[in-house]
Amino acid sequence: MEFGVIGILPQIADYYKITIDRAGMLLSVFALVIALSGPFMTLLVAGFDRKKILLLAILMFLVSGLVSSLSPPFWLLMLVRVIPAFLQPVYIATALSVAVTKGEEKHKNELMSIVFSGIAIAMVSTVPFATWVASKLSWEYSFIIQSLVSVIALIAIYFFLSFLNASTYMISSAPHSLEFANSLATSFGNLGVTLGTTVGGWVIATKGVEFLPWLTLTFGVLAFSMILIRVYLENKTKIRKLQA
Repeated sequence: MEFGVIGILPQIADYYKITIDRAGMLLSVFALVIALSGPFMTLLVAGFDRKKILLLAILMFLVSGLVSSLSPPFWLLMLVRVIPAFLQPVYIATALSVAVTKGEEKHKNELMSIVFSGIAIAMVSTVPFATWVASKLSWEYSFIIQSLVSVIALIAIYFFLSFLNASTYMISSAPHSLEFANSLATSFGNLGVTLGTTVGGWVIATKGVEFLPWLTLTFGVLAFSMILIRVYLENKTKIRKLQA
């Protein structure tokens, strides 16, 4: 429900008699906490059994969903949204570890891509799904469904995963600080979410929703440009090493 809450912001704003901007803090604060705490949380839990970390993260999402489904005061709704954010980057990194350590070495990249694809599909699908649930029932039921999914995940992790103590890294540019670099990748990704939602909300409020596609195009061009710059720098480094 990290992004699913976007689909029910109007219902939440109407229920609590607040503006859409304030309701949108349920997403932006969540992403901001991940961006700021991600690197340090990953380092903090580096020595723990990854299965226990997975169970703790899912348990926090379960509690968050249950409390949210009871339509608590807005400050409490915000609090139970923020607390699971501290372990979200750790959860993603651990999910990668599980996928890779349980498979063959030659399928490492393929397995990592499956995990990332699952995350991307979940991010995209939860918004319309949460909107549909809220339109048919109420916004509280969206969090009830989140809780049910969390229960299923808890059962699956507890019974089907063994002791895990391996780490998998999304990037290798900092070979002497892999844990920190890995968490930075997740944290900056969520910082991008915070920036995108903030700028997007400002554009909608001041310019109108018709300007949103142009904003999306701008972010897309910037992202593609950064990829090209990264490829250029990596190739340049490889050429220098070969010449040396």
